[in-house]
Amino acid sequence: MRESRMKFNYKNVAKLTSSNFSKTITENDFVFVEFYSPSCGHCVNFVQDYDKIAGQVKSEGINAIVAAVDITQSKEVATSEKIESFPTFKIFIKGTSIKYSKERTVKSIVDYIKLVSSAKLLVTPSSNINDIPKPFVSISGLSSSSPLQTLAAFY
Repeated sequence: MRESRMKFNYKNVAKLTSSNFSKTITENDFVFVEFYSPSCGHCVNFVQDYDKIAGQVKSEGINAIVAAVDITQSKEVATSEKIESFPTFKIFIKGTSIKYSKERTVKSIVDYIKLVSSAKLLVTPSSNINDIPKPFVSISGLSSSSPLQTLAAFY
């Protein structure tokens, strides 16, 4: 087990734990998270690629944090996020999650993070409760066929 944990010493990936998870996902616009188990072969095999993803997101100046949670060390997070298989990937948009279920390649994930983080979420507070439902959300910068059009439902 100790050898497996050593393999998860990421250079570019933010480490989230039970103590900093909530704050990180709610105080940042976009956080892409891998939930992993050190004993999972798929997780171990993906370490280098995931670190490349985080490095590319940083180097391109993409407005997102790439993070990872070791569910064996942060069981409360795994339970609250209903993590049942590994690795599980989610993107958090101001604390609200969307499960990532596309290809697990560097290009696919970086493209997805770029797409999500390029969406402009404009929350307009209502000045008159009877006129505008709270909160009112407008999303721009996405095609009408984008699956991210459903983001408004989260707000």
